Amino acid sequence: MKVLAIGLEPVDLITAAGGTLALYAKRGDEVNAVLVRTSDLTEEDFARASATFGDLGVTLQPAAVVPAIRDERGSRDSIMDTIRRISPEVIIGPSDNSIRPAERDLARLVFGAAYCSCVPNYPSPGGVEASPIRPVILHTDPTLGFRSGTPEYVDIEHGWKEKQTAIGRYPNAEKHLAEAEALAGARGVQVQCERAEAFGQEPVWGRLRPTRVLP
Repeated sequence: MKVLAIGLEPVDLITAAGGTLALYAKRGDEVNAVLVRTSDLTEEDFARASATFGDLGVTLQPAAVVPAIRDERGSRDSIMDTIRRISPEVIIGPSDNSIRPAERDLARLVFGAAYCSCVPNYPSPGGVEASPIRPVILHTDPTLGFRSGTPEYVDIEHGWKEKQTAIGRYPNAEKHLAEAEALAGARGVQVQCERAEAFGQEPVWGRLRPTRVLP
């Protein structure tokens, strides 16, 4: 299975979903990550982000650069081309119920980009052909709670070490690790395991699937 994680900052995406991404990679799935930016990453930042995702077994793709993190066609189409190139079956990204405005904006962009990525006659800025797969969109744990449905949980105990290592590369690592521990511990209590991550599925075009898409 192909998985694509989309976020704004590496440490935030890894705090929300790093354990799950590591588990995908461990079971042999192809896992990619893309950082959506208003400008290119410096070589140093890209190298550190690549190493960080590498700790999880995730390949960092070149950043999708958009004019602004808001719901407009140019921004959406930039992300759409990235989705078309990778053609994932599952997209993990921020929730439109996040407390952070930029994450809410990105969630709307990802939804629109994922939809357009599968429309054969929708023009691509880079000339990339439409994807044959309409991916499932999973939202990471939002501060304000999931809008609809019951979240799905992933026991991340066997991906926790990789997640710790990845977060440890960043400045203020102790603060980020404490946040990750608190969130994973709270979600773990809800499903009676040591640590867990939670995801909500975008309900608009979901198909009934006989198998779970999360590890």
